[in-house]
Amino acid sequence: MTMISRRLKLGLCVAAALCATVACGGPPDPAPSVASLPTGKTSASTGATATGSTVDRHPRQTLNTTDAEWWGWTQVYWKCLKDHGVPYVEKEPGTLAPKDNDATIRGRNPAYNGAFDQCEPIKPLPAPELSPDTNPHYMDGYRKEIACLNNRGLKVTPLPNGGGWNYDGRPTMSQDEQAKVQFDCRKEAYRAG
Repeated sequence: MTMISRRLKLGLCVAAALCATVACGGPPDPAPSVASLPTGKTSASTGATATGSTVDRHPRQTLNTTDAEWWGWTQVYWKCLKDHGVPYVEKEPGTLAPKDNDATIRGRNPAYNGAFDQCEPIKPLPAPELSPDTNPHYMDGYRKEIACLNNRGLKVTPLPNGGGWNYDGRPTMSQDEQAKVQFDCRKEAYRAG
């Protein structure tokens, strides 16, 4: 073997090793972000807020978020919890529901702290307007929502302390009509101004 062929082989080996290092050692793919409607705190393209090196991937509800969007986000979060060991049941194909609702949804069961920590970044966050913890005028909006629902023909009875409502008898509207009335009334009742 001549000196030139050795140098050529050595050069090719070094080039191949350099290419492999660059190809394998490149920057990691960015974490996928969940799209949401832009707010004052989020970027318009992804709905993510960057704080230093941390990317907030929480889907954030707005007054324009439909129930179907919220339900989809919740299902992704619940699937994450299930995949990390929190007990869930599949009510129908692709639709999860927590076992023991109160222990899983309403509070953080200490037995599953690791799962909750793993899934926290994708937990859907409610619109601040729709929470008594973040909206000092929540009860005013709640009363407006109940009045709007009743005025538009969806007869409901409020639960104590703004905790939701129950149907007052059997609804006479279709599911689609009910969803539209609920969506419109929620927007009217809680919008700023």
